[in-house]
Amino acid sequence: MWRCLGLLCTAVLLSLVPAATALPRRGANGGSDCTVCTVLVGLIEQLAQVYDEDVAAAFERFCSFLPAPLQTPCKVGADMFAPYITEMIYKKETPDVACHALGFCKVDPGHQACHLFPVPKGGMDESLRRIQPIYNDVNKMRQERGLPDICKVPGIKEICDILDRAFDSHLPSEDLDKDGHSTMKTFRGSSWRGKDCNDFDKRHHPGARPIDGDIAMDSNCNGIFGLDSETGLPYEDVLCNGTEPRGVVLLGDSIGAHFHLPPQWFEAKSLSPAVFKDLFFILENEIDWPELSTATGHINNTFGEIIQGPVDSIYMRLRERNRCNHRDYQNIGVNGGASGSMNSSIVKSLVR
Repeated sequence: MWRCLGLLCTAVLLSLVPAATALPRRGANGGSDCTVCTVLVGLIEQLAQVYDEDVAAAFERFCSFLPAPLQTPCKVGADMFAPYITEMIYKKETPDVACHALGFCKVDPGHQACHLFPVPKGGMDESLRRIQPIYNDVNKMRQERGLPDICKVPGIKEICDILDRAFDSHLPSEDLDKDGHSTMKTFRGSSWRGKDCNDFDKRHHPGARPIDGDIAMDSNCNGIFGLDSETGLPYEDVLCNGTEPRGVVLLGDSIGAHFHLPPQWFEAKSLSPAVFKDLFFILENEIDWPELSTATGHINNTFGEIIQGPVDSIYMRLRERNRCNHRDYQNIGVNGGASGSMNSSIVKSLVR
């Protein structure tokens, strides 16, 4: 039970990690490096118990659940750390203590040792003194291999690279004409904002004013263009004039972005390749689900292994009411968004 509680706490902490978007891995006492390590060690220990196998086999099993591009680097990381984790589990150390020994958790000046799991008998200070010899061995190995933080470890590095790119901006990372809209789904693309229908002309994007009635091309990306042969008027005028088309824009935090950490990721019995099938997509969207959110949801739910329920949203209601609203949505929800960042950066990524 205490393992499950610890992992639930971790889920909450991870939701706060992106708050410092330019430096997502920093924080006191090891910050998110420490959190990620504690989660992984806790999961490896659970897997070893569930499948009645040693730590090395449990680590390899965990790696086998990941998408194919991550499996080999994950196994390289397992070869490095499994012997140390094995020793600490044998000594009945908690994942918190183990990650101090591995060097990913620390105690910064002016802070107390933090923990996700129950404090060991004798207290954290006594436990940290007890594992000092292991820490020295691990530190020597890490220095020799050039692994100063957990995001340099094979398997985890690839995930951190994705997160760095995702958290770098509130605008699409691939936007050739710099109009704030993209043809790709993730990295603040069409999962977040209406899909661009012409990424080579910044005048063409969802929500734009029609150019010459969109006789020749679809400049506002709602799928309506051309000339009505019967009236001689642009279809945009025939179908949309007087209908008061309008889009929806959300400025907010993780609630608006629909942050969701799949609970299946934190329970050994639920781990399988199926629950990690969309891992890259999820990470590239900052572990947010704007495409399923209350404000800007716009697709059917195809993530049945890790998130359930029908999809309905303000945007879908607007589009149902008026087809001219097609693709006119922007979700600028940011995990950890606060009033300060709202004024300094979030609202500035709104485009129209």
